Amino acid sequence: MFWVIAMGANVNFLTAESGKKADEAQPGFKPREPRTRTLLIATVSKLDNRGSTPCVINNISSGGARITISEAAPLAAEFKVHIPQRNLFRTARLVWRKGDQIGVAFLPEAAPTAVEGASEKDERIRALEAEIAHLKAEIGVLKYQLYQRDDVKAPG
Repeated sequence: MFWVIAMGANVNFLTAESGKKADEAQPGFKPREPRTRTLLIATVSKLDNRGSTPCVINNISSGGARITISEAAPLAAEFKVHIPQRNLFRTARLVWRKGDQIGVAFLPEAAPTAVEGASEKDERIRALEAEIAHLKAEIGVLKYQLYQRDDVKAPG
């Protein structure tokens, strides 16, 4: 016999005998990690980084996520998830799909080798240096425009 206790959107099934959740009463039950509700813009792409599809992360934990993605978007069994707001890149395995909702499990990340870690750092440094150069150029243009105004004298 099971009792249903409804609280908000959560429904818990309790066994009459133990007062435990029905799932917990089953041998070998392993509870899912708590998930955090989010509305994060993300992309999913093939493992070879070819092509990407925009999506929204609805909830996330260190072990997986629930994602809203177009029903027409084809997905492989494994793919990459990129969440720019958190600077997060994870490889994921498709667990379930229902309409435009999917559930994914994040695969364990391999520890980067010294060479891989160095190349990623070098790439990041190059990107930051390019961004700095771009910003310096924009500052120069803005200074020039400021000096062209009648009410500001050029430094001299």
